[in-house]
Amino acid sequence: MKFKQEIQNMKLFIILVLFLSVILPTQLKAEGKDVSVYIYAAEYVKEHKTVYLAKSEKEFHQIGLSTANIYGPFKTKVSDKGMLSLCQKQTAPPEIETNDGYIYPPIAEVKIPSGIKEPLLILVPNKGVMLYGVRVLERSVTDFSMGSYKFINFSSRDVRGMIGKTLATVPAQKITTFNPSNDNEADRLNVQFQYKKGESWFTFGATTWANRRDKRTLLCAYISSSTGRMKIRGIPVKEPFKVPSKN
Repeated sequence: MKFKQEIQNMKLFIILVLFLSVILPTQLKAEGKDVSVYIYAAEYVKEHKTVYLAKSEKEFHQIGLSTANIYGPFKTKVSDKGMLSLCQKQTAPPEIETNDGYIYPPIAEVKIPSGIKEPLLILVPNKGVMLYGVRVLERSVTDFSMGSYKFINFSSRDVRGMIGKTLATVPAQKITTFNPSNDNEADRLNVQFQYKKGESWFTFGATTWANRRDKRTLLCAYISSSTGRMKIRGIPVKEPFKVPSKN
């Protein structure tokens, strides 16, 4: 009798081990992995200058977006498929029970490529359910030499910039890198940005820039969701502001 009981216990043990060997990897996979991200907004969505980024299942970073600074790092998780969500904060309806009385529906989603070590999220206003469009760059400077620019075209139009003697063309939804300090010796450079419509180019920005050989700069071209016009915004890449988030 005792022997039969031991056999039954052994069977239960084997079943439990097999169950855990299937369930635990699935749970770990669903949890995703930790990443630290940096955030920059080329322009705000008027009602959403603050976004929420998950710290855990129950806690969120409260991040006030900036058009003047890159903020971070903020530690968060991405899914097993590399997806990350930026959320808004809403009062939970009566039928939903939550720990703090709020729900956090996403207003932006982006996939973080596995090869990126320091993800920098660039946000611009977007039409549709996802209120922000997002591009992910590597914040580290391995391919970003002094004096150079990363030119990100969020728009559906081809864009070009003429910086002194340097011409940089960026197809719709693409990124390019250029370095005007290689082609220009003058300290001040005439700058003009144009977008292509049909077979013609139309100017949407003109100014003069200092020929800075000691900076790296991001340029974002996009269509304003409020006016429908093309816009251009730039920001030097430097050590980000470590602004503490609020729970």
